[in-house]
Amino acid sequence: MPSYKIYYVDTFTNKAFTGNPAAVCVTNQPLTEVLMQKIAFELNLSETAFTYCLNKPKNLYNIRWYTPITEVCLCGHATLATAHILFNNSYVNSDCVSFYAQYRDLYLHAQKSSYGIALEFPRDTLQEVPTYLKQRLLNCLKLPSNCPIYQGNLTKQIIIEVNNEQVVQNLQPNFKELLSIAYNLTGVAVTAKSISYDFVSRFFDPWEGINEDPVTGSAHTVLAPYWSKKLNKNSLNAKQISSRGGKLKLQLSKQHVYIAGNSITTLKGEILV
Repeated sequence: MPSYKIYYVDTFTNKAFTGNPAAVCVTNQPLTEVLMQKIAFELNLSETAFTYCLNKPKNLYNIRWYTPITEVCLCGHATLATAHILFNNSYVNSDCVSFYAQYRDLYLHAQKSSYGIALEFPRDTLQEVPTYLKQRLLNCLKLPSNCPIYQGNLTKQIIIEVNNEQVVQNLQPNFKELLSIAYNLTGVAVTAKSISYDFVSRFFDPWEGINEDPVTGSAHTVLAPYWSKKLNKNSLNAKQISSRGGKLKLQLSKQHVYIAGNSITTLKGEILV
């Protein structure tokens, strides 16, 4: 019976059972899409990353991400978890590792840093949201109609700014109504300026089987450029204020967002298929 190495990692935290958990499956060769989806469904975490080495001398690995119900085009916390596992289990004997994400034909990079591991992700750009979609989303989230709302061109994720951190904290979305929106959505981040951090957020994605994601790295490729422009700064400290919570250190360049955070391994084992 074939078996594959599985690791559970809590990301964007240095304390077990906080941050965002991800599973990492390390293999010697690619698995079928059917099998990867079955494994992700069995593990039942928000994301499972599947990785195998493409070029050992260049520390280049293939990576794909699955929720329990579908493959996703980009996932920050599961990429952070994968880099953490590769660095800490002798898969990579270097301070840098690169990933090829074939779903989007992207190359991503991770490097050890003073704040854990820093991910180099493409910087997203913002576009206006159609009026119909804007009003439906704001109604489902019980938010005022004048909230600024934009969508990332790359991730297709929505960001909504509200007046203060307490509004973000107290949100109780109607997930049934959100799912009824017939539009190609990959998640909604609600965000506000913060006293203790540059900004805070929460992220909801029932369309991909995740009502609320504890900490969402990919959303910060949209959030970071938005808040960088508003606050006129390229170095940002952010917190996702889900029940598990997580902290992110962000640095922006013209083309990239560098997302840094700590991680901790909570489980090692094998899955038999």
